[in-house]
Amino acid sequence: MLRQFSNLKRWLAQLPLQLREPGAGFAPVVARASGPVSVLGWWPLLLARGLPTHQDWTAPGAVVLDASVAADEEALHLAWRRWLQLFNALQCMPGMLLTTSDGLLARDYDAVTPIASGVAPAQPAAQAALDAAWQEVIRQVPAALAPGLRHLARSGAAPPEVGRELMDARGRVAADCELAWLQEQVVILRPDQADLADCWGVERWNVVVLDESLTLEPWLARVAVRLGVDIRTNEGGAA
Repeated sequence: MLRQFSNLKRWLAQLPLQLREPGAGFAPVVARASGPVSVLGWWPLLLARGLPTHQDWTAPGAVVLDASVAADEEALHLAWRRWLQLFNALQCMPGMLLTTSDGLLARDYDAVTPIASGVAPAQPAAQAALDAAWQEVIRQVPAALAPGLRHLARSGAAPPEVGRELMDARGRVAADCELAWLQEQVVILRPDQADLADCWGVERWNVVVLDESLTLEPWLARVAVRLGVDIRTNEGGAA
């Protein structure tokens, strides 16, 4: 427990004022220190009474990537994946930021205000972090997928997790995928993973299997629909 709160103390002074001092009605949240990736913030006590029906509540916090802690390139690569995975899981909490240690130390996020549960466009510093996350995703996938992923990024989709594995009841790997969006439960499978579609489908994931060419159609449109983004608009933005 002491180690966890020392982790909170380490980053607290670097957070934007709104995340350091959210006001009354919050309890501190800090995940156990896990190498280069940290999660910290504030849990709204009103959630103890259930999910609010009004739209003006926040759960300000940050998923922090500290690249300087990574022992080597492989460790940094794994940290990037964990950083994206955690943000994908927590992005539904209004006010949660995707941040880097360098950005915090440079005060890049000071102009970012935690927003209430009606999601608004990302502020410049937060957008820069999302751009970096998308670039890391694109770096890890086949080049033929890059144009479609850039469309999704510009349309406001959250970056997916690369290579997520599906575990069975015994904790064994039952299936893997190329890309996964955790909140929307959408997975993209390569042609060589097509035989795993039923495994994902049984767990109620929305499955999109790529064809041999990996061309934009029809996978881009199908994924966009499942993510709830409009790929016909938003020509500026990430990636």
